[in-house]
Amino acid sequence: MKLRDPTVDQTNYRNCFACSIILSQDNRIVMQYRDHTFKNFPDKFALFGGHMEAGENPSQALVRELEEELNARVNIEDIILLGAFTEEETNHQDLIFVFFWHDKTGTISGCNEGEVRHFNTIEDVLAQPKTLNGDRWMLHECRRRGLL
Repeated sequence: MKLRDPTVDQTNYRNCFACSIILSQDNRIVMQYRDHTFKNFPDKFALFGGHMEAGENPSQALVRELEEELNARVNIEDIILLGAFTEEETNHQDLIFVFFWHDKTGTISGCNEGEVRHFNTIEDVLAQPKTLNGDRWMLHECRRRGLL
């Protein structure tokens, strides 16, 4: 994993993604479990988010993705950019923007991708061997910033 400047030229990357660490209304970490049938990251715990579409900035993409995947109503002003990174698994060709969002008013009303899993603490997530390395960094960054 390599940290990148979030203002980097996105055209230098094959794909761009936006994803988020989510804290539920009852202060639990919300992640998804992707079973063995998923093409990307099968049998892993992952964050919610996805591809940025043409004309979207990372924040807009995240809001759309969370609406699609969790039926959540996200105010763009409520998301916090944590940073951007690339991963060895893609030869650093994909750029991933990472956010934090606290669903303070409980707008999550379903799950249209994977299976929602709730964790009480960062340690609970980190104890899962099926948690992705990038997600581990994001959790530590949220702790460092006092978000979790």
